[in-house]
Amino acid sequence: MRYLDVLSSVLDLQPTGDPFEFKTLCPFHPDRHPSLYVNFEKGVFYCFGCHIGGTISRLLKLLKISNSQAERKTETATIEQVLRKAQQFFRDQLRLNPQIRNWLASKNRERFIDYFGLGYAPADPKLLREALSEFSDELLISSGLFSESMHPILLNRVTIPITSPKDGKTIIAFAGRAVREDQQPKFINTRNSALFNKRTTLFNLFDAQRLLSEGGNNELFVVEGYFDAMHLAMMRKPAVALMGAALTPAQAAILVTAVSECTQKRPKLRSICITLMFDPDHSGMEAMIKTASVMSYNPKLIRAVILPKDPDELEPIEIMKAPRLSVAAAFIEFLKRTRLNPKEAAKLLLDVPTEIRKNVFLLLHRDTPILGRKYIEAIQIHFSQFTKKRTLRVKLLRSDFWELVIAAILSGRISPKTDLPDLDLSDIIPSYLKNVYLLAIGQPTAMSESEERLYAKLAISNVPTLQKQSWCDAIRKAYWKRKISQILEEAQKNPSDETLMKLREQYLHAVSEYGKYQTADPDRLIDTAEFLESFF
Repeated sequence: MRYLDVLSSVLDLQPTGDPFEFKTLCPFHPDRHPSLYVNFEKGVFYCFGCHIGGTISRLLKLLKISNSQAERKTETATIEQVLRKAQQFFRDQLRLNPQIRNWLASKNRERFIDYFGLGYAPADPKLLREALSEFSDELLISSGLFSESMHPILLNRVTIPITSPKDGKTIIAFAGRAVREDQQPKFINTRNSALFNKRTTLFNLFDAQRLLSEGGNNELFVVEGYFDAMHLAMMRKPAVALMGAALTPAQAAILVTAVSECTQKRPKLRSICITLMFDPDHSGMEAMIKTASVMSYNPKLIRAVILPKDPDELEPIEIMKAPRLSVAAAFIEFLKRTRLNPKEAAKLLLDVPTEIRKNVFLLLHRDTPILGRKYIEAIQIHFSQFTKKRTLRVKLLRSDFWELVIAAILSGRISPKTDLPDLDLSDIIPSYLKNVYLLAIGQPTAMSESEERLYAKLAISNVPTLQKQSWCDAIRKAYWKRKISQILEEAQKNPSDETLMKLREQYLHAVSEYGKYQTADPDRLIDTAEFLESFF
């Protein structure tokens, strides 16, 4: 999806259930709940809080996202130098601190030290600054290693270099794993920079792509932890690790692209699937659900694995023998193993894409003898309560009928060309909606900023869930009603005998057609007829 990676780098895009649509907190007004929606399929955005909207190109301009390549090249070159120097320092500190090596060995992670270039960021905040004294404060802050107040981001942590997906060698950032168990959070990353963005980066991507391209592997593993990815990589299994609690839309797009490119390089081999393999706890299942939600536009590509322990604690044979499941089946398996509180299970289901959720409920009923009827009913009750409480997107006003019609066209509910071939709706669409309607039916036209905003609103808004026939009947009724009004207007403007005779035929036809769909206000039609009769 075009612009997904760019927008994900500056906005916290969250799935909505529509695989091409995401929501986020609006950056243009104080926003506590996500009210800005971006639809990449239709190329539009709209905020239901401050009512700003339009094309995604306009959103990029409003966010002041530029492509100043000259400045970027200079900045990235100097940041690379800072990070290389920092890596040398971290590696030296690990050699000087045998207790840290022993701590890694106690967790069976000493084997990763040289292969992945692990280091150590000491607890003393002065040491790193002294080691990088040749660089300016401004550059050190830009590198992501220091806060705005020049405080090191990584202190008393094992450091993990994050390398560029382009060559697998150039260091673009660092992750840090806490050494003390009471140190929170357990993992952190250095700050975003000209080289690194947490939302658009996956750990170990270059190595995973290389292993996939070589053949012999038909799975790309997506795991929660850096050490999980390292464990699989040393088994020569392609694996990438997330940079946060769940996959971002940009990371999902990168994964799909990587799989596509690797598949093209090995056309005679089996297709590649993406296997989600997260920790067997509540946070791991939550991460799996959110990741599946982000990738819901390509569900056939995804498999899930539920393991008894964290991946890096298992032998290779245990990982490879674990059954590959659909996300829905993995969720059910998780419930069987953990007997998760029904309320928490219902909360997790809120973020599940509609198709996956349907499968979950089908499997729940299938496994009633195992999980128990009361347990399943409790999940359903909590889920129903949660969905009622959820704030729905602002809907269109019912009085704006033609806006609703255009929204229905944009959502694919109806198609004027195939469903209403005998009507030319452009004749009766209100003038302020004319260009919006033409674009909706696939006739590109220049639009003003206000028309772009309205188009975006209609493309993203909810529409009534009516049957196609109901939509068509309502549109035909409104069409002929508007035709009658136009005839009346014409009769008032030009009341000559010739015109009135011509209009009489049109009027009788319009009344006949309107009557086929008129059931609610027949008196209004009679009044209209009497008004017209006064001209004859």
